[in-house]
Amino acid sequence: MTVSAVWGVLYRFCNEDDFVIGVCGSLIVIISLFVIINLFYAVMDLTGKPAFLTKYRIQDDQPIDPEKYKAALIRAVLNIAFCNVPLTILHYHLAVWRGVQFGYDGIPDLFTAVWQLIVILLIEECGFYYSHRLFHHPLMYKYFHKIHHDWTAPVSITSFNTHPLEHVLSNSFPFMIGPLVVKAHLSLFWLWYGVALLNTFNSHSGYHMPF
Repeated sequence: MTVSAVWGVLYRFCNEDDFVIGVCGSLIVIISLFVIINLFYAVMDLTGKPAFLTKYRIQDDQPIDPEKYKAALIRAVLNIAFCNVPLTILHYHLAVWRGVQFGYDGIPDLFTAVWQLIVILLIEECGFYYSHRLFHHPLMYKYFHKIHHDWTAPVSITSFNTHPLEHVLSNSFPFMIGPLVVKAHLSLFWLWYGVALLNTFNSHSGYHMPF
């Protein structure tokens, strides 16, 4: 089955409603990725099993405090609820304004997908780098970014364990801007969701897997 055919099924399931697939669909993708990827790491972090994977934990001499883990999880969930939900709605309206396509038309071919992802990645890297440096400024670090660095031996959910302002300006905006600039079809934006979230959760996981 082709990408276009799969997307057609999803679009019809959403009653060909751009808002439903653009907002509800995107939130389902974000939340599903958050749950699946972090659950994978949480099982290893909190049980120490399976041994053939937990041996790749970098700082295995620092045990994880379940209460601290719970607090980080709560903050991450709150950031999704109170930051990502309204940001997804905002992104939808900006995408409509930019002329982004949500339906059957505009699904990119391989060449288009590759060059758009390259541009999106460059925009995200620049945006995240400079916004992250901003939050390391002494005036910003103490009140905002210090929350993120409370974990000296991070776990995957700590990628969202941030002050809401940082979550919006550094975690979310750089990630959202690129697809709007290149007018990426929503299907490509979902692919970008997967790549970006997998990367950020993995880079904060505390594991260095051989694959």
